[in-house]
Amino acid sequence: MDLRDTPAEAELREEIRAWLADNWREGMSREQWWAVLAETGWAAPLWPKQYGGRGASASEAIIFNQERQEIGAEPPPRGIGVPMAGPTIIQHGTEEQRRRFLAPMLRGEEMWCQLFSEPGAGSDLAAIQTKAVRDGDEWVVSGQKVWTTHAQLASWGILMARHDPALPKHQGITYFICDMKAPGVEIVPLKEMTGEAIFNEVFLNEVRISDDLRVGAVGDGWKVSMTTLANERMALGLGGLGGTAAGAPVDLAEADAESSLETMGKLIARGPHALVELTRQAGLIDDPVTRQKLAKVFTMYEVNRFTGYRITTALMKGQGPGVEASTGKLAYNQLVRAVADYLVAISGPGAMGAVDDDKLLKTAERLNLVVPATSIYGGTDQIQRNIISERVLGMPKEPRTDAEIPFNEIRKGAA
Repeated sequence: MDLRDTPAEAELREEIRAWLADNWREGMSREQWWAVLAETGWAAPLWPKQYGGRGASASEAIIFNQERQEIGAEPPPRGIGVPMAGPTIIQHGTEEQRRRFLAPMLRGEEMWCQLFSEPGAGSDLAAIQTKAVRDGDEWVVSGQKVWTTHAQLASWGILMARHDPALPKHQGITYFICDMKAPGVEIVPLKEMTGEAIFNEVFLNEVRISDDLRVGAVGDGWKVSMTTLANERMALGLGGLGGTAAGAPVDLAEADAESSLETMGKLIARGPHALVELTRQAGLIDDPVTRQKLAKVFTMYEVNRFTGYRITTALMKGQGPGVEASTGKLAYNQLVRAVADYLVAISGPGAMGAVDDDKLLKTAERLNLVVPATSIYGGTDQIQRNIISERVLGMPKEPRTDAEIPFNEIRKGAA
């Protein structure tokens, strides 16, 4: 694709710059800025106008994101809500669900989490055992979820549960919206290597969910969840497209105050120039070995950027997120690992057990500890490689002997 602006895009870029100059102010609270973005459709520009978006083209959304980053303006609400739950509700939900959930999501008023993975159902997500039993106009849900990001902060969760164990495993699943404050929801934080508790176990003990909160038809849960996961991989795969202007400061004190995942996301979005600045701070910008390592990471940023452009090309053609999203997600994971390794390289042994008052060392330590998570959430690297091998390279599929038999006849664990 031609990466230069067309005349129309150049004109649009000037309009967006003017809009940002009129609406963004240093010192605005996140809530104030999110309200502006929601009111004008820029919180989710690709969404249809009737649901709070702008019905924008992919190129328009990209230009807005580039110009927003250029001036250091906050991104719109992210997490699970806008990138994943929102598109799923738009595509599969009812009008009542869209009216109820989309506007607060865009304003960042309600945080969302994802109740998919279970102790025995991670990479094989169709192996979930959480039960949903119909009781009149409600469903009674019991089971255990794990690795649920920010469950302790969420108002709502998108939930996969098995309504009929007598059906094959992909067919007996239904998709729900779960009130995270409902009776029977127990959230247990999982402390990670960083000392934080971003992820959680969630126990569901006869939680009652109204049938009004079912997304899609009974039994369509696998299809609906694939919409969620495709949008998640697309959002992660576009991670390498970011980058603000060269020379913008890197606020390590701010990074130290955030969660490790937030810090990693912001650092990656800043682009390779952020690494140049940190290398200068470490006093290694003229070291030839360090410069060689930095050039390698620069190359990986470029690979990610052009992989991201493949995803946006598909969007510009009106195509939904496809296998390009898996390619982008896999490339992004490799970039994140390379950035974390580079930070440790310029920090030296002090990055292990770093003292709190050395922000560069502390940031390097925290990111090196959190980076394995990026190769797991949103589908592991192995799953992405399987998708690419089967759908792009045409390689034989892995044998699946349990896909057509009733789920309650499948041997589980050591049974």
